[in-house]
Amino acid sequence: MKNCFNKKGEFIDKNYDDPDDYTYGEIFVTPCILFPKPRTITKIAVKTDGLLSKNKFSKIKAVTGLDNITDKEIYFIFRESMNKTLIWPCNTWSINQARRSYGNDDRLDMLLYDIELFYRICNKFNSISTEFINEIYAEINPSGARAFLNMPTLMWLCQYDSFNSFVTNRKLECFVDEDKDTEKESVNYKATIWENYYQQLYERTINFRTKNEMNTYEEYTKTPPECSKN
Repeated sequence: MKNCFNKKGEFIDKNYDDPDDYTYGEIFVTPCILFPKPRTITKIAVKTDGLLSKNKFSKIKAVTGLDNITDKEIYFIFRESMNKTLIWPCNTWSINQARRSYGNDDRLDMLLYDIELFYRICNKFNSISTEFINEIYAEINPSGARAFLNMPTLMWLCQYDSFNSFVTNRKLECFVDEDKDTEKESVNYKATIWENYYQQLYERTINFRTKNEMNTYEEYTKTPPECSKN
């Protein structure tokens, strides 16, 4: 990034402010669970969420054992062309805001675990009811529950009929685990709590970039983007 890093790859831009790159827009969704028929199409505002903020770059260095990895390389892995990886409805209280309450690390694994739990609870109910809301609050992190039950977010989540559908449509397979059903010859996805969060986030993000055939660090350094100012 022009003017953001020195020749050693160290982050030096004092004017930098997360997020450096984001996508904001509106999408149309049609809930396929919980909501009564006929189900109407609803417009919902969405915004991207970063996998890793700049102030957590040092934690990646600490746990990966990659002493020679630079800030510039970390930026590339987690931020370059990754602004559409996580997209949530942006109405307050949002999933992005809820994620910040999962410890001090914006734990993506814990958030996905609660999203899977949300769909498990949905499978027990045919509609939104007091019992449904009570179980969401009883079983899910309070901040996550509050976000999931925010009506725009609830409708957005309900456009997918299962956690599998959510994962595959959002292309988040690399951030969850496979639960193979050998009898049905199919793959189910399940969220797990990562024992070493930053190590897992690093490895899974590398896998995500490889699976999606994203550009390499060498290609990135040939034509570095301008440093965004907000």
